[in-house]
Amino acid sequence: MSRRFTHIVLLCYPEYGAIDVGGESGEQPPRTFEGFVAEGEEILSIKCAQDGLAQVQLTLEEWAGVPDGEPPSWPEWEAESRHEIDIDEYVTVAPAGTQAPDLHGLRLHGGSRRFNVRILAQGRTEIRQRISELARQGQLERAEEFDGIERYLLQIWPANK
Repeated sequence: MSRRFTHIVLLCYPEYGAIDVGGESGEQPPRTFEGFVAEGEEILSIKCAQDGLAQVQLTLEEWAGVPDGEPPSWPEWEAESRHEIDIDEYVTVAPAGTQAPDLHGLRLHGGSRRFNVRILAQGRTEIRQRISELARQGQLERAEEFDGIERYLLQIWPANK
């Protein structure tokens, strides 16, 4: 049975349409997306379905090993992406292209090492549909009522060496 160390829920504002997650190395984030994620050696960039119109809910979980059972449903996951990245002990979450992290220096129990990361996405289709409707009505601007519709679950656990 794997133990979950950390469970954090935060709202991120994807100022440039993406959220960067990774270590504090200063590595430039990748911008070539395959699906909704771009992978670098130490940073993952999550391409949000909307471009800075609303906040995105991000849940970060650190596990001692492969997460137990199925992830919670919200009500259902639309997309999944799996990666491996190096994180040197502290993880940072920030809107792409900014130096103002939403979460800075969260110390991982697993220390400095290579981690598996599973990213699950929900609400991407719904937010795109709502934005299209607003655009047709000529009312496309920052929309607080959309905050948290687009959701991501990041599960992190040590990679096997």
